Amino acid sequence: MNSQIASTSVAFDRNSTLPTKKITLPITPSERFFALVTKETEAHHGNVSAGIAAAARWAAANLPVYAINLILTTPTELWALRYPDTHDLYVLQRCPGGPHGNRHLEHTSTAGRIRARSSSLVDRRAVVVASERMDEDPAWQNLRSGELLHVGPDQTATRRIVLDHPPRHPLTLDDLGSHAAASQQGQ
Repeated sequence: MNSQIASTSVAFDRNSTLPTKKITLPITPSERFFALVTKETEAHHGNVSAGIAAAARWAAANLPVYAINLILTTPTELWALRYPDTHDLYVLQRCPGGPHGNRHLEHTSTAGRIRARSSSLVDRRAVVVASERMDEDPAWQNLRSGELLHVGPDQTATRRIVLDHPPRHPLTLDDLGSHAAASQQGQ
């Protein structure tokens, strides 16, 4: 997860009443947001999509937000959220063997920072989520701002806009500390 949400007492108070003993005190903005997603998912009776949407809506309405790019997985499902349009978040629904029909997955970002390899995807379909296009496949699509992707156990992907407006308190790079700003620029 990549998030830059200002650490405020409002966020701490919202997270400090988590109805679970599995979460320790959040420290980073990403950990704080994940704790909020966990709380909202529990409040929505285990519906992860509803929990992510509720957490993102609450953060957008109540906290200074620079970016939230979330990828959450279980052994059988995947969720991804891009909000707002600060950073890219791409999705590729890859057919077995890729666009050429007979290749394993071997992706490397143009900057060479990100690598993914799977020989078993020669004969299996997959959904790949990444912060940049990982190869020449024309099927890569950037999630829209506020768009939540859910990939179910059968790899059926659904996408819907859960936030259709900018954060109430948007942050800029200049608002972030030097360490946080560097992390948002990939440094």
